[in-house]
Amino acid sequence: MKHSVLVSLATEGYLDQVRQLFSGAYTHGGWRGDFLILTPGIPQPERAWFEQRGVLIHECENIFSDSEWAAISHNRMPSVVTLKFHLFSAYFRQWKNVLYLDADIIVRRSLAGLDSVHGLWAVQDYWDYSLERQLLP
Repeated sequence: MKHSVLVSLATEGYLDQVRQLFSGAYTHGGWRGDFLILTPGIPQPERAWFEQRGVLIHECENIFSDSEWAAISHNRMPSVVTLKFHLFSAYFRQWKNVLYLDADIIVRRSLAGLDSVHGLWAVQDYWDYSLERQLLP
C-alpha cells in the first residue's frame, strides 16, 4: 500500500475513460501512488483487467436510489455521483492523501505536488460552484 491513492468514479459505461485517465496519470502525471475505482460494480472480465494491473476496486452502493435522487437533485445528475461521498468513509483513511479526478479528465502534466497536499482541497466548479445548489433543489 502506498501513501497516496488516485480515485475515479466509474460505472460499466465509463471504464475506457478510467483506463485513459489512469494511463495519463501514470505516463504524463508521474503518479506513483495507488489507483482505485469507486464503483457500484464492474462485470468480469473488465474487473479482472483492472485487478491484473494493480488497480484497486472499491464497490459501494449509491447513497440514494434513482427515484430518491430525482426527487431532491437540483441538476438531475445521475444518482451514481453520490458515490463520491464514500471518499469520506473510514475505508479511505488507509491512505495519507486521496486525490479524486473525474474520469473525463486528461492528464497532461505532473501530478507530483498533489500527493503531499494536506487538508481538503478542490478547484472551483465553474458549472455551478455552490455545493448546496448541486445537491438540493
